[in-house]
Amino acid sequence: MAGEKLLSETACRSAKPTEKVYYLNDGGGLRLRCRPDGRRAWVFRYRLNGKERAVGLGPYPHIHLGIARAKASDTRKLVSEGINPYIDKKVQKAKRATEENHTFGSVAHEWLDHNKATWSANHLERNGGLLRRYLMPDLGRLPIQSIEESYLFSVLKPVYDRGRKESARRTRAIAAQIFAYGKDTHRCTHNPAKDMANQIAGRKASESLNGGKTEFVTTIEGPVVSIHGDVAVASFVRWWNIYPHNQASNTSPPTWVTLVLIKESSGWLIKHTHQSLLLGN
Repeated sequence: MAGEKLLSETACRSAKPTEKVYYLNDGGGLRLRCRPDGRRAWVFRYRLNGKERAVGLGPYPHIHLGIARAKASDTRKLVSEGINPYIDKKVQKAKRATEENHTFGSVAHEWLDHNKATWSANHLERNGGLLRRYLMPDLGRLPIQSIEESYLFSVLKPVYDRGRKESARRTRAIAAQIFAYGKDTHRCTHNPAKDMANQIAGRKASESLNGGKTEFVTTIEGPVVSIHGDVAVASFVRWWNIYPHNQASNTSPPTWVTLVLIKESSGWLIKHTHQSLLLGN
């Protein structure tokens, strides 16, 4: 009878190996297979589309009798719905493997491997170090699609508040590139690090153009940065004071600036700049 339970945990635990494979039946298709080498495993037998089949439910004692019965009940339900448990098991296994490949950590490591051939050793070490120190402990095992802007902000804000502002900004930029790579490889559909650019504010910088003849102090808020190897493009809004040639007031019109930078050993060198005024309505 399908509802009859024949086995006990003691009987399963006491099963001894013999010269041949034998089975202990629990009823309803559930059996404990005992091998000559002492290994024991649960097997569920079922009939589907007129054919008798079997599917494994896991090793004993890792899967004890109570769990095996629960697994058998779930498998019996699949059969009643016309679903082949063996095929469903393969599908679920593939799905779990895919989900593991969709964690932030797996995407981040893949992103590093994808870029390391075009990065300098120092650039690779810096990005990898920031990733391991500030992102992986909290994000590494999470599905990348599940990470929201508010959670990422809660990870980076303490770094910023401890005075490590540049580390927080660079780490946010790294996270943005990882999420962008995840979108490109169809592992996520959003980029919370890019969306929070204004929350981890851009840096104040002193830059030099025209061979150092014209200097200006800039405040960068929420830069949009794209990095391709040793070439970067940064776009941002600037409120600027030019000196010594022209003393502009703090009420000067804001300017939308796009910079093209080249990575050198001492830092990023500005090779080209384009500016346009942002006019009010």
